[in-house]
Amino acid sequence: MLQIIHTEHDAPRTLLSESPFTASSHSGDGKKHLLLAASGSVATIKIPSIAQSLSHHPSLSILIILTKSASNFLSGQSPEQPHYSSLLQIPNVEGVFLDEEEWVHPWKRGNSILHIELRRWADILVVAPLSANTLAKVTGGFSDNLL
Repeated sequence: MLQIIHTEHDAPRTLLSESPFTASSHSGDGKKHLLLAASGSVATIKIPSIAQSLSHHPSLSILIILTKSASNFLSGQSPEQPHYSSLLQIPNVEGVFLDEEEWVHPWKRGNSILHIELRRWADILVVAPLSANTLAKVTGGFSDNLL
């Protein structure tokens, strides 16, 4: 079942959206594009604070990637651990992407691929927190999730 979460931002990105994300639909907005990614570290609970701090820069557009492990830390367990969908309420956060969004739609030649579109969109990638597991995957060249 698809869950669509609407926000008050202009041109919002939704979780598990009906239409695929394309970088070209966001080009020319005059903003720097920051891709903020969190891997499965307990420090993932700091993502709301990090995004809130970054949101004070009006020329910054933020997309957030959460690995499956990271999303476990933001499932609404407490005020310190809000549900990841609440990140969409932070100014300048234009979207939140989860691992399972990589292949929501059956792919056909010529269709967009989420990780490629995110790479095209992003000017900057920040991975915070970076778990030891994800660091080992990056070092070894493994790519088994959206991050």
